[in-house]
Amino acid sequence: GENRSGARLPSLILTAAAGAAFTAALLLSIQSYASQASWDIFGGWDARYLWNVKARFYARSSPDWQAMFSPVLRLWVLPDYPLMLPGSVAWGWMLAGREALLWPVAVAFSFYLSLIFLLLAYLAVSVSWQTALIGAAFLASVSQYRFWSAVQYADVPTAFFMTGSVFLLVLAFRNKVKSWTALAGYLAGMAAWTKNEGFLFVFLSVLL
Repeated sequence: GENRSGARLPSLILTAAAGAAFTAALLLSIQSYASQASWDIFGGWDARYLWNVKARFYARSSPDWQAMFSPVLRLWVLPDYPLMLPGSVAWGWMLAGREALLWPVAVAFSFYLSLIFLLLAYLAVSVSWQTALIGAAFLASVSQYRFWSAVQYADVPTAFFMTGSVFLLVLAFRNKVKSWTALAGYLAGMAAWTKNEGFLFVFLSVLL
């Protein structure tokens, strides 16, 4: 019993240290995220003049939403881009009854945190809790990832769906659970519904 407890002690210390590192990285990243988002409350260029413009078509005049596909807007609104993100923003605005500035930030932040915790869950199941905490701490400390999310671009939501799809495919093949491939396909479809790059991801997933 004493030998077993002594063998577990280094593992517990490593887990505690990794947990502390993850907690510190997450708190610092949230603080930095809030600062960045407050400076770019309207979002970066693409968010301000592309994603949120489309959301305003939905929220301000739902019967006229087809106008966002007008050839007049083709050069700067990119009407061929999917509409999951604008639809999510518009849904929040319509629910609130006004175009609340914090809602697009909340949507972006939810995907930011979700990708971090998705990585944490996958590594905890597939490798170990120590690896999961260290890996998630590293992702939370990547400034580029935090920046592109804080300016409300669609890249991070697309990355979330792609990553979730890949993780499920790996687990489905590893554990021979066919039903998980259907959920992986659903997430791949959501990636395509979020940004055009998702269509290539769906194609490659089908080939796989």
